[in-house]
Amino acid sequence: MTEATTPSPESEPLTCVGVDCTSAIEQLYAYLDGHCPQVDREVIEEHLDECSPCLSAFDFHQELQDLVQSRCKSELPEGLRDKVMGALKDLEFQHPPD
Repeated sequence: MTEATTPSPESEPLTCVGVDCTSAIEQLYAYLDGHCPQVDREVIEEHLDECSPCLSAFDFHQELQDLVQSRCKSELPEGLRDKVMGALKDLEFQHPPD
């Protein structure tokens, strides 16, 4: 396995398996969200297999994304949507758009 460290801004980007670390990190959210084409996904996966610093960054971002998703899935109480929509219609009736 090729060991690499995260490059400093002044240094040349490190390259592992055909993609530099900066590019791999920049593509993590698109990768995690499933927005990367399959070809790019394969290149990133291969890079992560060979580059432990990028794999650590990937693990962190994946855990962060999982945490945010798990905390943001609460459901609205029954009837709340209808109450909000009714209140908005009342406001619109009281203050019609110009």
